[in-house]
Amino acid sequence: MQSNQDRKCNKQEEVKGGSELNQQEKGWEEDDTNLVTLPFTFTYYGEDFTQLSICSNGWIALGNTDMVTYR
Repeated sequence: MQSNQDRKCNKQEEVKGGSELNQQEKGWEEDDTNLVTLPFTFTYYGEDFTQLSICSNGWIALGNTDMVTYR
């Protein structure tokens, strides 16, 4: 008999929707950051956010930023 954990690993779901960002990875410390508007308001430590900044090197930030490095 499979455990619940084994069943979860075998389950695949199709992801629908989403947005293509067309980010450009330009090399060392020349990443690209795009602003995405959320379809809802996200409250974090009492501050409301409706946008995310998404960097081509994998990090996200709440709100608008043109930063390309995470520090």
